[in-house]
Amino acid sequence: MEEAARACKPMLGPETVVVPFLNGVEASDRLAEILPAQNVANGMAQASTTIASPGVIKQTGEFNLFTFAERDSRASERIDLLRAAINDAGSSAPVTDDIERDVWSKFVLFSAVSGVTAAARCTINDIVTVPELGEIFRAVTSETAAIGRSQGVSLDAEIEEKTWSTTLKLPKAMRASTAIDLENGRPLEIEWISGAVARLSRKVGLPAPTNELLYALLLAHKNGR
Repeated sequence: MEEAARACKPMLGPETVVVPFLNGVEASDRLAEILPAQNVANGMAQASTTIASPGVIKQTGEFNLFTFAERDSRASERIDLLRAAINDAGSSAPVTDDIERDVWSKFVLFSAVSGVTAAARCTINDIVTVPELGEIFRAVTSETAAIGRSQGVSLDAEIEEKTWSTTLKLPKAMRASTAIDLENGRPLEIEWISGAVARLSRKVGLPAPTNELLYALLLAHKNGR
């Protein structure tokens, strides 16, 4: 991301908006360390994809949702224009009144889907049918949600249970892109998923032993084969 952000600099005008759609909850802050703060927004994508070949992103599921806003969630013309362009192109870009909540809500789910399907080499069906895997999955969501709340994120009071209910409805064969990357010997984004939860847990003084374990299990594969 850092390299891409630096490449953006010559293209920035006063009203240019740069929206990160990377997994995790730190992308917007990381962008703002490189680009002028007024050019940086915040966002998250909900789409099943994988890197099919260099420069080619392949969609592997049916949903394609892109949620984004200014970093403080205020309304702005440039966000409205980008949202309209995405909707007109056939994808979905809904309005949000709290982008930080939305980014963290996805992170609660994705930290578990990513960490468990990759470390256990399993599918969503395994998670919902093997009680031990389900317990690990639910522990990850609880740890991640607790860290978000400790930082003032307005997460739903029942997000842990709602996340589990959402998981029960996911395609049975689904795996996170992390698991697919692991299988294909590609570098893993674990520093921004399980690794981020472990790092943030130390920052806020909350335990996250399950996320730390998943991070450790995947760490040897961080750089791919």
